[in-house]
Amino acid sequence: MAIAVARSIIFDGSVDETNITKATEAIAVNEQEKYTSGKWVRKQVTLAAATDMDLNTYFADAFGNTVNFVTLKELWVWNTDTAKTVVVSGNILTLFQGAATETPTIQPDGWYAQVYPTGWTVVGATSDVMTLTPSAAGAVVKIFIVGAEA
Repeated sequence: MAIAVARSIIFDGSVDETNITKATEAIAVNEQEKYTSGKWVRKQVTLAAATDMDLNTYFADAFGNTVNFVTLKELWVWNTDTAKTVVVSGNILTLFQGAATETPTIQPDGWYAQVYPTGWTVVGATSDVMTLTPSAAGAVVKIFIVGAEA
C-alpha cells in the first residue's frame, strides 16, 4: 500500500512503527522549514493505570528539552500490546471532535490517529491533556506527535 504523507513524501509498506517514524521525521523536517519552532516527539510509555499526558509538559524532543506544543498537526498512538485495549480520553479530544464525550478505544496492536496539516491550536487547561487508560496494567503504547511550539 502506498501512503502519501505531506506534499511530496510517499512511502510503500504497511502502517508500522518504522513507516510512521519515517513519515513523522519527514513531516517534521517539512514543518521545520515552515516554522522555526516546528517539533516532533516520539515516546514509548508502559501504562500501569490512567496516565495524563500534558502537551505542555509531558513530552521531550530528541535532545531532552520539554516541548510546549501550541499547534498540533499529527497525533499517532499505537497500542503495541497484543491483549490489552487502551482508551483515549481527556480534553485533547475537544480539538478533534468539539467535545470530549466520545472516548475511542484502541484495540490490541491498533492505532489511533488524528492528522490535520493546518494544525489545531492547543490551549492550556482546555485542550492540552490526553489521558490513556489501559484495560489492565502493563499495556505499552508508542506515541508520535508533530506540531509547533510558540
